[in-house]
Amino acid sequence: MQRTSKKKDVEVRESSSDNDSENSDPVDSCSSKEPIASGSSSPYHFVFNHAKNGELYDLLRSLGKFNEEMSLFYITEIVEALFFIHKCRVVHRDLKPENILLGADWHIIISDFGSAKLVGNEEQEQLESQEAAELRAQGQTRGSFVGTAQYVSPEVLQTQLAGYEADFWAVGAILYQMLTGQVPFRANNEYHIMRRVMNLQYEFPEGLPDDAKDLVSKFLVLEPEKRLGSIAMGGQEVIRKHPYFKPIDWDNVPSMTPPKFTHLLPPNWESEHGVPNSNPEMEPGLCEDAVNRMMGFGKYAAQPEPPPLTQEQLDELKLAAQRDQNVFHKFVKDNLIIKFGFIDKKKGLFARRRMFLLTEGPHLFYVDPVSMQLRGEVPFSKELRVEAKNFRAFFVHVPGRTYILFDPERNAKKWCDAIEEVRQKYFGDPVDDPQPFTTGSVDEIVLGHDEGSLELEN
Repeated sequence: MQRTSKKKDVEVRESSSDNDSENSDPVDSCSSKEPIASGSSSPYHFVFNHAKNGELYDLLRSLGKFNEEMSLFYITEIVEALFFIHKCRVVHRDLKPENILLGADWHIIISDFGSAKLVGNEEQEQLESQEAAELRAQGQTRGSFVGTAQYVSPEVLQTQLAGYEADFWAVGAILYQMLTGQVPFRANNEYHIMRRVMNLQYEFPEGLPDDAKDLVSKFLVLEPEKRLGSIAMGGQEVIRKHPYFKPIDWDNVPSMTPPKFTHLLPPNWESEHGVPNSNPEMEPGLCEDAVNRMMGFGKYAAQPEPPPLTQEQLDELKLAAQRDQNVFHKFVKDNLIIKFGFIDKKKGLFARRRMFLLTEGPHLFYVDPVSMQLRGEVPFSKELRVEAKNFRAFFVHVPGRTYILFDPERNAKKWCDAIEEVRQKYFGDPVDDPQPFTTGSVDEIVLGHDEGSLELEN
């Protein structure tokens, strides 16, 4: 296919026609448009897609983890992109959140094909096979490998040829990271990460949806031919039919709308992680300024500090994370939790263990952690008093009642300080002539409260 050009213009080459596909590069025939540079006497121009919102990795790091809606949306786009790449007979081999970019519309762009492999390239496969055979004959593995340890497949670590299945292993690791905020295989160094990969040593935290866990476990399979997505397991269609993807209309994935989450991002997100639009005053050609831009030196120049987040903005970010991650949030009337923990609440001869939740408002709720029911609330007022009796026991005095509490972690003083700080924030200094505290020695009150004989409700 012939390329034509004009001076100072960048031409776009359309993909090959069906008649030319046998003689053209398979990767080229899968690309609808390819930017090229032209012009014999003028500088060459390189044209790239603009991934305005940076890397998926930065988004994950800022949010901690994705909720179920975000995880489903982004893993669907990644899988659909892989289907297209594999149709072009290309194995990416280094799929990871850092290589998945986000456009201005928050859709993904898969990047960095520097480690990619063209399936059917006999010369490349022959060289890799010879290298692998020599290493295995010597009882060795590769000193280095293609990919990143946390996402690389076992067959690559074992010096075997990597097929399409290697990319699906990475999909399993990425989905795990989206749902939990951590990679599945974690260790202090690359060697121990590789050992964990080879031994399939990972665990699911509690609370993950069963369909998501099943999908991850079917991607993270040691034998590539038994991995979901392999030809032996039914190929791409089996992935599409997995229960995790039940809400997805695969015929309309490109037109899916990204979930709304930008309100959870800090105000300076775009300046820190996004890619700015080009400067209209930027001069063409290679000069010192251009080198500084390409090498990133401009990032270290003195720049005005972004305005710090206000306390209100910080609290809103914390509250958003709390809504998504704390199972006790439903009991606190959408207030920000300041301190929470298990406390033994004495009533009569027994103490019952409760989850105490100190929140803005102010409120001090207590919940039965077994039945997950709200059992009550300590009323806040200007007259409320706290009294630490020892490391474990403390009282909360309110008009007409004293709550007798025991901290199993022996941090009674910290609870008293936190409660008093909240009381002062909302009610100011204590009254001049408070009511006298409940009389009685702590030994008398603690008598009968044995940590080993707590009455825990079923």
